[in-house]
Amino acid sequence: MMMQRPLAALLGDLADGMILPDRGAPVVARSISIEIPIDLRLDLHDGETRLLGDAPIFRTRTAFDPEPAQLSIRWEAVPLPETVSG
Repeated sequence: MMMQRPLAALLGDLADGMILPDRGAPVVARSISIEIPIDLRLDLHDGETRLLGDAPIFRTRTAFDPEPAQLSIRWEAVPLPETVSG
């Protein structure tokens, strides 16, 4: 099974999709949790080992295909620490 991108790219795309709306929006999400299946594998590319992970390519699996992993992510809005000027 061919993976399309490194796991870091998948996580970056998911995080980009969770950007909070402008302050003037009528509803603001303070936390978001998702759980998705992903296919994972190690890949050797140009002498470097990479962890590849993406959404499963196929909806159905054969007895030869490994079960997808489960990725759980939670994003929460947290206040920024106050800066001390001195």
